[in-house]
Amino acid sequence: MSPLDLTDSGEPMDCNIDAATLCIGNKANIGETDSKGWTVLIYYARLDGNTTQTAQFLAQEGLDVNQCDNDGWTPLHHAIAIGNTKVCQLLVEKGADVNLANSLGETALMFCAKHSNLEAATLLIESGADVNQENRVGWTPLTYCARYCDSAQIAKLLIYHWAKVNQPDCLGWPPLTHCALAGGKLVAEALVCNGAGITPRQ
Repeated sequence: MSPLDLTDSGEPMDCNIDAATLCIGNKANIGETDSKGWTVLIYYARLDGNTTQTAQFLAQEGLDVNQCDNDGWTPLHHAIAIGNTKVCQLLVEKGADVNLANSLGETALMFCAKHSNLEAATLLIESGADVNQENRVGWTPLTYCARYCDSAQIAKLLIYHWAKVNQPDCLGWPPLTHCALAGGKLVAEALVCNGAGITPRQ
């Protein structure tokens, strides 16, 4: 067992940052992981609201901001998953790879689309995130938006940056089909207004 395992009670959001930081000076190095593959940085990424501590930790030499956990999640994935946009920005400024995918092929931008995080999505796209990157079943960020959040703002942001509105997944389903399955009217309207189901946009 890693000393980092002692910082987590078992609940994903119950992160003892003080204990995790203490491990660095004692038995754990900055790249050491717990049984889930979580590093100290991942704990910081999931600590909502305390960007000062996170910024101080990120200033350390030799820190790998892209080190993944056992499921392929990077610190950026974790920050987006809990809506921690400020830490997301710190990670990007530190050089986090915005296009790294987890074991399911999901990128941080897909997480933004799934959870309707417009601010983080804008940041990632401006930092080079691929709006047409596919997960293991062919879903793009626009597919996630269509299936999960029904946010016209997210959809329009992706489309403005040349997301393919008719891109099919591995079943041949384009985002508009996912809108129909999920009952998403707002994204469906944005898609149709931009050529979905009419003339494929290249």
